[in-house]
Amino acid sequence: MVTEETIKLEEYQGRDLLVEGPDGKTFLRARLYLVKERLYMIMMQGSKVQVTSDRAKKFMDSFKLIPE
Repeated sequence: MVTEETIKLEEYQGRDLLVEGPDGKTFLRARLYLVKERLYMIMMQGSKVQVTSDRAKKFMDSFKLIPE
């Protein structure tokens, strides 16, 4: 694991993870949210530059909950 950060989506807790692959060139970026009894995961894979870019952040930030 490279980084783990506590985040929130509305009032729900989550985690933002950055994981380095075994080759040291590929990275996994994931956001996980536990909302009531559901787990939501948003993931992407690529180079460290790709998964930490402003474009990647914009994609991750676009996830929203739809009211029931």
